[in-house]
Amino acid sequence: MSAPRVCIIAALRSVAPYIPLYRRAIQAMSIQPTRIVILENDSREGTAAQLARWPELTWWSQRFGIPHFPKVATAARAAHLARVRNIAIEHALAYDDWDVALMLDAQKYASPKLVASLLSVDGDIVAPLVSIPGGIFFDTWCFRHLDGAPFNEHDDGRPHWVNDAGAPFQAGAVGGVYLVRRRVFEAGVRLAGTDGRDCDSVPFCAQARAQGFTVWVDPRVMAIHCPTPKQYGIYVREGAEW
Repeated sequence: MSAPRVCIIAALRSVAPYIPLYRRAIQAMSIQPTRIVILENDSREGTAAQLARWPELTWWSQRFGIPHFPKVATAARAAHLARVRNIAIEHALAYDDWDVALMLDAQKYASPKLVASLLSVDGDIVAPLVSIPGGIFFDTWCFRHLDGAPFNEHDDGRPHWVNDAGAPFQAGAVGGVYLVRRRVFEAGVRLAGTDGRDCDSVPFCAQARAQGFTVWVDPRVMAIHCPTPKQYGIYVREGAEW
C-alpha cells in the first residue's frame, strides 16, 4: 500500500507570531505532507517575512484590499474566506504530488497523530473535533448534524451527543480543520460565502454531499483553536496528543 500523499492548504493573514509554531507542529506530524500551499493575503505585519524563512513551502502573497474583519461571523468575512481559500485550492490542484488535502490554518494546533487518525476514516471529508484551550467545543459555526442543525454545547462544553461517541460518525458539515480527498475538489466542490450564520465550509459540505460524497467527524482526535501564540506554544512544546 502506497504512503498517503498529503497537501496542507491554508490562506493566512496577520499571523506572523504563529508561523514558527505552526511550522514546528507540522514538522512533528507522524505523516509528513508532500506539499504545503499557503496564500498570504493583506497581512498588516510580518507574515510574509516569516513564510519566506520556510523553504519547504509553496506560497505567495496576494493583495485584495479587504479590511480586517472583527472576530465574529459575518457574511462579508465568510465570503472573503471562501474566496482566498478557493484560490489556494486551485493553486494546489496544479500539482499532482498529493491525494488528500488538510485544510489547516495557522491558529489551529494539530497534534502529531491527527492526520493519521483522520486518514483511517473511510470518508471523503473528515474532521476532528475542534476546541479552544481547556477542551471547550469551539466550531459551532461550522459543525452540523445530518439534518442541518448545529452542534450544540452541553454543560461540560462538549456536544452532549458526542460525549460517548468513541467511533467516527457521519455529519452534515464540518469545519475549522478538515481532511478532503482530492476527488472532492476535482468534482468542482468549493467553499462558498454564507449569510454569516455559517462558515464557508457548511455550503462546501452541502455541495459535496449532494454529489454523493460523505462527511465524517473523528472524535478520537481534537484540534485546538489557539487565540494566542503563547497558548499554541504550550501545545507545541508538550507535543500534545488527543
